[in-house]
Amino acid sequence: MSIKDISYYRWLPYPREWIPRSDDSGCYFVVQSVDIPEIYGTGATKADALKEYFLAFDDQIDWMLEMDLEIPEPEVATTPPEKVERIFFSEPVGDEILFSGPKEGSRDYETALWGARETVSA
Repeated sequence: MSIKDISYYRWLPYPREWIPRSDDSGCYFVVQSVDIPEIYGTGATKADALKEYFLAFDDQIDWMLEMDLEIPEPEVATTPPEKVERIFFSEPVGDEILFSGPKEGSRDYETALWGARETVSA
């Protein structure tokens, strides 16, 4: 049985939803976890929103672990690697956000660390 710590939950491919917003402050992006709506990030760029999302993800999961609360997992069957490292991010290129940092064979591995499925709302 694997230990369900922050690294375990970081590895799971939680689906995210991208929501472009506009209000008196201007245009910005919101990225939110589909499975845990309390986890979201906002930013002027997708990269900024994703950075905030990752911070919120860690804060929420750490809190849920400390409080011994049930943490929903995505419906995708996965097997986490022995060691998971945080990825780094760069500015979006077109509709994609390119990741840099530790590579365990392919970009697919990095994508799986922070959610393989994303949707964009209008």
